[in-house]
Amino acid sequence: MKNINKFTIELGSTLGEAITKIKLNRVRTVLVVQESKLIGVLSEGDLLKAFINGANTKNLINQFINIEFSYLEEKNIKIASEVVSKNNINLLPVVNSEMELQEVITIYDVFDEYLNFDL
Repeated sequence: MKNINKFTIELGSTLGEAITKIKLNRVRTVLVVQESKLIGVLSEGDLLKAFINGANTKNLINQFINIEFSYLEEKNIKIASEVVSKNNINLLPVVNSEMELQEVITIYDVFDEYLNFDL
């Protein structure tokens, strides 16, 4: 299992911290958690919109996150592939019934499964 910490950021973090996480994880998105529960996502597009509207790196992510997002309740690469393709996303969280993050599936995981592509 991969280290999911590089894909998560706590609610109350800054836009600058989100940028750092996105650069680290290479999937253009971070998952926003609060008290171990997944509550939203923040993408590069969300960050760009924030900056266009006058935000800076010290602003909190709270007002910029998307609370409507795709997720799975069990790891299934075939379903993940369909969700990733349909929704044009690079990161798909796997959560339990309490919305606690269990794992993440990245677009690279889908590539590895279907294209035997090693990065």
